[in-house]
Amino acid sequence: MHEESMNLKHQLAASAIAIAAVTSPLLPAQAEIVTFKTADGAVGIVGLSEYGSYRAEFAGVPRSRSISASPCGIAKISDSDSYPMGATIKIAGTTHTVASLPSGPSPVCKDGQLTTSPVATVSKNSEGDIFVGSLTPYGSVEVTYPNLPSGRSLKASACGMLVIKPTDAYPIGTSSIVLKTASESPTTVVTISNPSSLTAKVAPICSKGIAYYPTGWD
Repeated sequence: MHEESMNLKHQLAASAIAIAAVTSPLLPAQAEIVTFKTADGAVGIVGLSEYGSYRAEFAGVPRSRSISASPCGIAKISDSDSYPMGATIKIAGTTHTVASLPSGPSPVCKDGQLTTSPVATVSKNSEGDIFVGSLTPYGSVEVTYPNLPSGRSLKASACGMLVIKPTDAYPIGTSSIVLKTASESPTTVVTISNPSSLTAKVAPICSKGIAYYPTGWD
């Protein structure tokens, strides 16, 4: 028991020394939001709410979804609050300019047969709905929205800090990242126009709700 107590003391002492080595002196928590990049290509943000929930939207990663086809092999793409239609849309890997799509009546499918056929493989009606034909009945088609960024849910630490690490799905480069509150009515917290141009800094250390900033951190 005595030996375990001594080992615990040694571990605590080692942790204190490690913190002191990179954070001298202890600085107060940042009043304003500061963004920076780390040596491994991640983006750091300090000055957030303690344990705050956020969503990082990546302009370089457009949002996609799969849309099911009807028994007649027709998929309908409609404008919505979640997926508003932009100037262009990518369907099955091909980008289309919405305004240039041929216009015609909505295709009608009855008992697995088209009673009203679309005017083209990709067309639109007068209400702005887009129809994709020549699909496998009950199949699906991948639709990508260049105007809609994909996002990741993130949570700040007890010190109001978070680090956004690059992944294969969410790479970090020159495309902007917008951090928003994760709420029913999200608000923009900070916009990072070009993450690669951020100043490189050593990330502060958060220990038991106290932020330790490296010397020279501002």
